[in-house]
Amino acid sequence: MKKLTLAPLATLCLVLFNNPMVSGQIDMNESARLNIQGNYQKMRLILPFDTEEHEYMVEKIGRYYVLNGDIVVGDDLQRTRLNQKVPPAIPGVPSSAYLWPNGRMPIVVDPSVYEYDMDWSVRAAIAEINNRVSNLCLVSHDNEADYVRLVISPELGSAGGVSPIGRQGGEQVVAIAPNQAPRVIAHELLHSLGFYHEQSRTDRDNFVSFNVENIEAKKAYNFQMEGGSKGLGAYDYCSIMHYPANAFAWKAGLTTITCRQNGQKVDCPDCMGKSPGLSDGDVQGLNSAYQFSQKLLPCAGRINMEPTWNRIGGVSFSNQEAVAYDYGKVAVLTYGTDNEVYSNNWNGYAWSDWQKANWGTKPVRSLIKAVKFRKGEIAAFLVDGNGHLWVNYWQEGSTWQQNWKDLGGSLTGEFDVVSWSDNRLDVFARNKAGGLDHLYLEGVWKSWETVLADGVQTGATVEVDTWARGRLDIFVVKSDNSLQHCYFDNNNWGPWEPLGGNVAGKMSVVSFAPGHLDIFCEGSDKGVWHRYFDRTTWSDWHPLGFKMDHSSELEAVAWGGNRIDLFVKGPDKLLYHAYWAGGDKWSAFERIGKGRMNSSPAVATWGANRLDIFALGPDNSVRQMYWDGLKWGL
Repeated sequence: MKKLTLAPLATLCLVLFNNPMVSGQIDMNESARLNIQGNYQKMRLILPFDTEEHEYMVEKIGRYYVLNGDIVVGDDLQRTRLNQKVPPAIPGVPSSAYLWPNGRMPIVVDPSVYEYDMDWSVRAAIAEINNRVSNLCLVSHDNEADYVRLVISPELGSAGGVSPIGRQGGEQVVAIAPNQAPRVIAHELLHSLGFYHEQSRTDRDNFVSFNVENIEAKKAYNFQMEGGSKGLGAYDYCSIMHYPANAFAWKAGLTTITCRQNGQKVDCPDCMGKSPGLSDGDVQGLNSAYQFSQKLLPCAGRINMEPTWNRIGGVSFSNQEAVAYDYGKVAVLTYGTDNEVYSNNWNGYAWSDWQKANWGTKPVRSLIKAVKFRKGEIAAFLVDGNGHLWVNYWQEGSTWQQNWKDLGGSLTGEFDVVSWSDNRLDVFARNKAGGLDHLYLEGVWKSWETVLADGVQTGATVEVDTWARGRLDIFVVKSDNSLQHCYFDNNNWGPWEPLGGNVAGKMSVVSFAPGHLDIFCEGSDKGVWHRYFDRTTWSDWHPLGFKMDHSSELEAVAWGGNRIDLFVKGPDKLLYHAYWAGGDKWSAFERIGKGRMNSSPAVATWGANRLDIFALGPDNSVRQMYWDGLKWGL
């Protein structure tokens, strides 16, 4: 199937039509001549909503026998035809054998939808139908005998998806190729709701003709008339079920479908085969076909899909940082493929558009770090290709400052930053000599100072945390894989102390209350290890029982007393979460959703029971999920 837009079902073909099948301007002999290649065979079929058997050319795609590019009429299972057993008619509803009782089509979302990161597209397609059509509803399967299984199937190749027509009885599969848009999924779901292609309806010759010489030879059979497909309502060029004007052309720029009105050639509308959603005609056709279910059952039973990631956009971004800048408000920053820095913020009601932070695509050697500086203000930092630290500021209601400030330094790219008052910022960074340097802002930026001479592990995380005004705790991994700690108490630096361990380099530090510190590290065994300070003493190291993805950072946050949440990417690229809520034990790690990640998680919290998690999806766009104290949501 070509990538048809999430358009309409305007004239969806659901009325019985008893005339013999005709092929319009493409007859069987012409198709046979053009079909130089292709896995085709003839089948005699009685299509749904037809009463007569006709001969069709059917293509073998994977295990499916497919009519006109995406209509499944059989498969390689024991039943070679799907239409041998006609489902029982709905009492009191004429011609309803292939419609869904009560206007409710149960769906099982196959695990492959999550494995191929297609959950967002599936949600969008289902929402497009449920939110616009009043007389039917796509619901979660709940022991119904007849239902649809929605699967992602790589075997489809260039075919966007396949589906049978209408309710077939028992489990029927709607198969979608990976990386398809929501409009493709909606198109296939409409087939299962009982609708054929618009340009294949039995009165099509009054509205379209086909330029046979422009059609790819082996695809000529995709324009056969569909015997059960007399449309509901006026012919709808904008229907989601209509092919585009260049469908199956053998060369770019060729037109395969010409539009006609009153026997004359007319320009085809721009929407033909390109609509982003259901057309008004599609909605009317669906409501007309399912008018027997009007107001019978409200669309309350939504599809039960695991919470996954909300896509907030961006094109192939490569890293993200999250920061809460006020109560109920959070921002995410990332690099674009052009090396520019971009940001997007949630203002408590909606996400803004992505805006440039005016970095100007200069070379970089670090991840972005950002902190809330003052209420409604963010300070963002990164290290350029020369090892200089740079800073820029953003204020709510405004944009990023035009120019970043060069703070100098001779750095390798591993650093961390913290703010403990409205006029104080502290940065700790690994220098090129292998030591740790410190820089701070207090009214003005001071000069760099070295606080550890050497031995800081290359590529290891530098972590700094604060649990009181003027209190800083700094952690680095030494070259011997041991953890080192130092503190500043607003007057004096404490000595560096060894905390042992066998740390692979990744760590996260958090404080849930004054005098308390919790450290989480990736051990040499790729397991997550934990150690904590409880005002007076350090605990021993102990494992939390989880193996992490070596490429991932750990992310720990605290949103209240006696509460810590830890997020880690697993080797399967999925997000895992564990928490501590007081006492001696941590929870087990749980998988959150099924969306795979291409990055470490970034987490921000702006209040009790609120967490916002960000990561890059397989397409490298920024995704978000949140916890509201009761559930994970989008």
